[in-house]
Amino acid sequence: MNRTYLVIALAQIAIPAFAGAQEVASAVPHSSEKHVCRQEVVLFGGSSASGNFLADTWAWDGKNWQQKLPATSPAARQGPGMALDKRRREIVLFGGFGNSDLSADTWTWDGSDWEQKFPATAPSARASNPLAYDAARGDVLLFGGGAGTAILSDTWTWDGSNWEQQFPATIPPGRVLAGMAEDPRSTGVVLFGGLHVAGEWLSDTWIWDGINWEEKFPATSPSPRLGPAMALDAIHRQVVLFGGEDANGNVLSDTWTWDGSNWEQRFPMSSPPPQFGQSMAPEENGRGVLLFVGQPFPFQTWTWNGSNWEQQLSADSPSARLQPGLASGAGRNQCHHDFDDEHNDEQ
Repeated sequence: MNRTYLVIALAQIAIPAFAGAQEVASAVPHSSEKHVCRQEVVLFGGSSASGNFLADTWAWDGKNWQQKLPATSPAARQGPGMALDKRRREIVLFGGFGNSDLSADTWTWDGSDWEQKFPATAPSARASNPLAYDAARGDVLLFGGGAGTAILSDTWTWDGSNWEQQFPATIPPGRVLAGMAEDPRSTGVVLFGGLHVAGEWLSDTWIWDGINWEEKFPATSPSPRLGPAMALDAIHRQVVLFGGEDANGNVLSDTWTWDGSNWEQRFPMSSPPPQFGQSMAPEENGRGVLLFVGQPFPFQTWTWNGSNWEQQLSADSPSARLQPGLASGAGRNQCHHDFDDEHNDEQ
């Protein structure tokens, strides 16, 4: 992919997050009552092989994909940022590139329907802007992205009702097509790579601690690249990175893990095909992460178990597509109240 195309298309790629389905129970304080929530992967939009922007919503339950038919939905687009807001149990979608050019709208998914939000303040229109949950603040973090020929370096947080721009003392260079994910070791967010405004392929690693960005200098690191897939592997307490494209236009298929202080290259027995700008997210149904492969290959779903990749087959699946938004989690409408066995025995 040449640099001219990247400048034109940098508003069209997103590196979001997503996960598999399982029942997750969290106890209500001072009570045996629990919130039991079903987690699933949510996929939205992208662009088809013929270049048409899509607006369909799909969910992965750990075994199969199923198309959802919500009453309301964002407009068709490619490359929105998407992430789970763990505190509010909803998925957040921002931006993207579609038939109406760049977007600056904010939507949330509650497990059954999309709802557009109208915050008092919001980031400017953009795409290729990764989102990730910031456990230190309990908010969703947005960094950078692209708007036409502009590559951005601003930091924003979403608190469930409004966006607030942050002004940290140190700031990573502006970038698009970066990887970003929640870091379980630092209780922050880790940012890696992407394309800088000067046309420079990046290989730097940064950590957001809820207040400031800090550059890390690991002993080993993936090579410079843009468009890697990156996600939290909560089961194995690591961040997983796969693929991307280097400065020579080579599409990569290497796997790396981040342990909070260093990157380690992994050499699995089986691996997905080389990928650029695709999506990966936590897969908590007994695995580590799930990788979505949309183009130029037929739609594929792969899972990482901490040491190896395994392709998953589904009875139904989304059509082949490029840069959909993906995120994982339990929506508000996927939770119900339950009681522990001891409490039930007393009834």
